[in-house]
Amino acid sequence: MKTIFTGLTTDMNNEKVTCIFRYTYCLSVALSPIWPVIHYSLWTICLFLAIWELKCNNWRPRVPLIGAGKSSLMFLLILAIWICAAGLFTYAGIVPYVKNVSVLIEVFIGAYFATQTLETEKSRTRFIKVLVICSLFILMGHILRMTGFINHFPNRSLKNGNSMGCLTILLFPIIACYALWCIDNPLLSAIVMLPPVVALVLSFSSGAWLSASVEGIMIINFAVKKKRITLKLLVLGAVFLFITLLSLDYIASGRFSRRLSIEVSQAKAINDMNKFTTLRNQIWSACWHMTKKRPILGYGGDLYRNQYRLLDQNKKVARQLGLTVKRNVHHPHSTFFNLLYLGGIPALTLFITLLFLLVRKMNSLTCRENNSNFPWAIASLALIAGILVYGTSSDVLTARRDVAVVVWCFFGIMAVLPEIRLSENEVDNR
Repeated sequence: MKTIFTGLTTDMNNEKVTCIFRYTYCLSVALSPIWPVIHYSLWTICLFLAIWELKCNNWRPRVPLIGAGKSSLMFLLILAIWICAAGLFTYAGIVPYVKNVSVLIEVFIGAYFATQTLETEKSRTRFIKVLVICSLFILMGHILRMTGFINHFPNRSLKNGNSMGCLTILLFPIIACYALWCIDNPLLSAIVMLPPVVALVLSFSSGAWLSASVEGIMIINFAVKKKRITLKLLVLGAVFLFITLLSLDYIASGRFSRRLSIEVSQAKAINDMNKFTTLRNQIWSACWHMTKKRPILGYGGDLYRNQYRLLDQNKKVARQLGLTVKRNVHHPHSTFFNLLYLGGIPALTLFITLLFLLVRKMNSLTCRENNSNFPWAIASLALIAGILVYGTSSDVLTARRDVAVVVWCFFGIMAVLPEIRLSENEVDNR
């Protein structure tokens, strides 16, 4: 009897730990754009709870992974380990080394937390509701800030248009899919989709605009096939957006339309790469020059700005590369070039392989997305597409502190989603 009582008590305690772990992680993802301290303080709690769960399960994950999900997380772990090891060969001090190699470690930890807390459809359904509500609140707050209705809204990093654009392309597919699949009222769906689109436009980030366009086309394509979008909804959405943007520009005395003309002028400057890319072409050229010198190991042990400064100080090389950017360049402004810098060609190859595995799995799961549940596979495919397009001119990895936490979460969700051959009940009862 004592043994049975002890077992029941242990199970109850473990259940409570899992529950606290789940809600703490969900809040850390949903609220991270408000301030990095929320993300890291809640993750510290999650880390202790994750270790406790491992200890209670003989140092094995409570939720085991199978198939493509397991393989994708393994590639992510190998990528993190590779960058840690490769960075030792260019070690320039503990601060630059830790700052560089910790990025992919953080990605892996975030994905792992998601696999252990969002393993069931019930937990994922609760999570997506919290995420959408919090995201709409955050986006509305920043829209009010950008339009001058309020003077301040938390997270000063989002005052930068590129950071705001990055946040919107990561939240847009999630909110759009929720509005189309989980809300039956066309008017309410259009209203829910409005904040991310307005915030995207007001970010004036051309890279984010392009990424969101790709995401939007993908979501509309799936929504038409699944009969989750109507002409009425499209018209309502377009009218709401037009009226909202026109009204905001009028209130701002034409400030937004003037900014738009600048962006249009930049987009037309296809023959002037310095203007067209806002000098990013020089930064990419410098990074490619570095990659050719260390194609296997990269420079993950030192900060990018230090290596860029060395190139810039070499007048012969700077002239050959056409370097005129004299300010501190903190990162390569591209996910692909950043991975090449951190861990060479192997790092980029591992990352692309990880995404390929997730895309293949999500593509096979889209046929199971019904009209009552959130379309995880469709939202994930759109999110990956957005990341890849955005990665050509900017980088979600550099948004690790606050904006990109949702990406690591979705990596974990994609890994733990049931394979086609398993039903949700079979996964829940494993």
